[in-house]
Amino acid sequence: MLRTTPTSAAAPHAKGIAFECEVSPVHFSPLVDIDWCSVHHVKAGSQQHFISMMREAHTFLIFDRGSYSDGWRKIDGISHGQRGILGNGVDVVPAGSRLNAWSGLQCDIGCTLVSVNPHKLDKVLGDDPRMHEFRPSSNLRNELMIALASRVAAINAMDPVDRKGLQTETLLMLMLQELTRVQQGVGTGGVHRGGLSPRVERQVREFVVEQLGANIDLETLADLAGLSRFHFSRAFKVSFGLPPHKYVQQERLRRACDLMEETDNSITDIALQVGFASSSELARTFKLFKGHSPRQYRSSLPKRAGGVSRA
Repeated sequence: MLRTTPTSAAAPHAKGIAFECEVSPVHFSPLVDIDWCSVHHVKAGSQQHFISMMREAHTFLIFDRGSYSDGWRKIDGISHGQRGILGNGVDVVPAGSRLNAWSGLQCDIGCTLVSVNPHKLDKVLGDDPRMHEFRPSSNLRNELMIALASRVAAINAMDPVDRKGLQTETLLMLMLQELTRVQQGVGTGGVHRGGLSPRVERQVREFVVEQLGANIDLETLADLAGLSRFHFSRAFKVSFGLPPHKYVQQERLRRACDLMEETDNSITDIALQVGFASSSELARTFKLFKGHSPRQYRSSLPKRAGGVSRA
């Protein structure tokens, strides 16, 4: 016998979703919560279950690698997908559409659920209303979409501290951008020619340097430039050659190296001073960009006057 498990009480962002499960409640884990979207991981497992969903938010589902089902799913009464291994693309359930799905005993399902507020898309995708329209789809994909969806699904395995940042928001925004392009049949991979103006480039550089020790988010940078987050990210990459979150990481790393060379401050103090959440986050970034640890870097530096050890 299936038992109803509404999720709205335990997870406010999941309002409009109800599960009926044979054995145990569906595991519903919050991962990311920003002003225009939220991300959860949902694990139904291998039990028989039924899902009914009709929401005010646009909902995008990315199934865990290896998920499979012997059942069916319908959006607004039309069948989508098929039995067997679930795809590595993205299922799209627009706001106001109804998803019904059932899986029997031959299943093992987990998915990342991305919820997007339709009233805040202008901040992310610009004010062109055509960019705000979504159609029901199953396993929507191209080469870029598969890569982006895989990275969004990997948020579930990230350290909670690492989920709260510019990198995560940029990734979600890029996936949303690509979803609109694929649904509208617009080609991808073109070069966006318009970068930031020299004046805005200078303002952004100065702001990042001054605010390294604080939280620097995409919305703040976009507001500084007078652009939507979507258009700012595209223009920023043209001007700087890398996404905003990578630029901020590199600037924090550069300043950390300067402080290790110029001061006797501990590595933990330096990490916090330049905006990393912890010394371990600094160490991960150091390893990523330089191939070794902060301690190894500091040990390789010549001793300063007075022979004070800086390890």
